Amino acid sequence: MTGGHILIVDDDPRITRLVRRIAEKVGFSATEFNDSEQFVEAYPSLSASLIILDLNMPGKDGIELLEFLAEQRCTSSVMFISGVDRRVLGTTEQLAEGRGLNIAGMLQKPVDVSQLRQLLSSHAKSHGVPTVDDLDRALASGAIKVAYQAKIDVGTGLVVGAEALARWDHHDLGPINPELFVGMAETTGRIDLLTRVVFEQAIKAAQGWSNIIPNLTVAVNLSPQLLSDLSLPDRLEETMQHQGFPATNLKLEITERGAMLDVNRSMAILSRIRLKGVELSIDDFGTGSSSLVQLYRMPFGEIKIDRSFVTDMLDHREAEVIVNSIIQLGKSMNLSVVAEGVEDEDVLNALRDMGCDQAQGYFINRPLAEPGFSNWLHERVSLNGRS
Repeated sequence: MTGGHILIVDDDPRITRLVRRIAEKVGFSATEFNDSEQFVEAYPSLSASLIILDLNMPGKDGIELLEFLAEQRCTSSVMFISGVDRRVLGTTEQLAEGRGLNIAGMLQKPVDVSQLRQLLSSHAKSHGVPTVDDLDRALASGAIKVAYQAKIDVGTGLVVGAEALARWDHHDLGPINPELFVGMAETTGRIDLLTRVVFEQAIKAAQGWSNIIPNLTVAVNLSPQLLSDLSLPDRLEETMQHQGFPATNLKLEITERGAMLDVNRSMAILSRIRLKGVELSIDDFGTGSSSLVQLYRMPFGEIKIDRSFVTDMLDHREAEVIVNSIIQLGKSMNLSVVAEGVEDEDVLNALRDMGCDQAQGYFINRPLAEPGFSNWLHERVSLNGRS
């Protein structure tokens, strides 16, 4: 297995050559950039599993390049390399993760060759990169499966719904990062088919849950690219009617950034979906750039607090303030508030004290494929009643 292709961005040619030589020894191919503007110009036509980025670039610095990658909906892993102190690197890592980027590691200059080789070897082993043909075969053969993560009422502990999460276990490469293959589907015109595959599996699963817990909702993520498709509301309705699935048991999750790309078009499509009885949730709230006016005008009934804030809320005062502020905002706007990334009981208790409505995360359950999720529901109901 090879590690795929990487992009190396550093203004020092000696550094890019060194990194490329080590990368090629562990199975990568590589492209070097010693100019940030050249990287920005070339990036849209390139594909890479990893980007190694110097923060101290002339012209556009590393922070600006991270913002650029976030705006481009980059699904590649990103590794920092810089001479700045570790506190700055740590702050940059938080900034990048808050913008939805996948951070693979950090290296300080002068470069520790053994550490770089170790990081690249680990990445090469765990990040095999599928081709578009692989994705086509997976979509046609049913290799794309759905896992489900429960959402509970914070006050009562009752299970109120589940989020459907696409999963792909490649026969040679192993589990593929969802951000990678979803991003590939978006950039190659296959996102509509991928969404339909997930949607149909999720509806079938939710119909089975009705025998365990009536009216349990299932949430499906909706790509921003589909918010330009005026036929989407009617196609959703047709599928639900054909399957005999109540629209009120479906929830569509749209990222805050995605909903705001074309506000007027998004508002028209989302309003039509809402009129058909489907609930709408704004995902990763707090990481986008929506104004309160835009949020007020959109037909959302739910806000999901981004996991980066929830995970850090007991250790960082700023994250705690953000979480509490979003909860109070949701209450003032009559929106249900869901906290993602709940990984221990202390966080769940803190969210309960703040008045958060719902929660999901590894503390409640890890994503489970069917029939594992149905078995988990049965066990939870057996132990706690309808919970």
